Amino acid sequence: MTIAWLRLAGGPYNSPSRERDFSGQVVDKTWEALGRLEAKLLNEYDGAAWLAQRGYERVALHIEYQAKKRGRQRRAVPVIGRLLSPDFSVVCPDLAGMTVDEMVEFFEPVVLDALSVVGERKELGPLPPVGHCGHLVRVPLIPLIEDPSPYDEEPGDCFVITRMAPSGVTPALIERYEADFQRLLSEEAFGQVIEAETAEDALRWVVRPLRKARRHRD
Repeated sequence: MTIAWLRLAGGPYNSPSRERDFSGQVVDKTWEALGRLEAKLLNEYDGAAWLAQRGYERVALHIEYQAKKRGRQRRAVPVIGRLLSPDFSVVCPDLAGMTVDEMVEFFEPVVLDALSVVGERKELGPLPPVGHCGHLVRVPLIPLIEDPSPYDEEPGDCFVITRMAPSGVTPALIERYEADFQRLLSEEAFGQVIEAETAEDALRWVVRPLRKARRHRD
């Protein structure tokens, strides 16, 4: 199956009290805007060839939007197997008053800047427009873990979450399962995913449990 090379997702900043910067209505409009922007960028750029230079298959970009700057700006580009899962933040105090079209216009340079950072950190170069990737060299995809009992450094260091798809894996199903997975794990635990695998009838994630610092005995 063919997996779209880009997936956009976003969420409002959550304060320590779990209060969000923006209402649910604004969040819904933002999701619609990101969906439109994702479709636009998929048509305008050849990200599949861009990612294939390093054996990657997909970019799942998450944007945290805030009403005002809090803490350090997020600009992380973790890797989960063939998947790049960048995490960025942006300050947009006027978001609540924007239309969906205005949100698309606002987020497009933000997303392109994030993809530019991905290109720099992963040595992919600029994101090529459709029809301008003939010079790019593709390499084999990063191998998936084939061992039914995968491990990190020592046997037993990891656990596996598998979701079956009897009717076949589709992009919509991948998106739903990934959203379920993010709700299942804490943000800290989600950062410990070391492999993601897609088969014809299932999805699988390999997760490394958090290692707590050992207490020194007196």
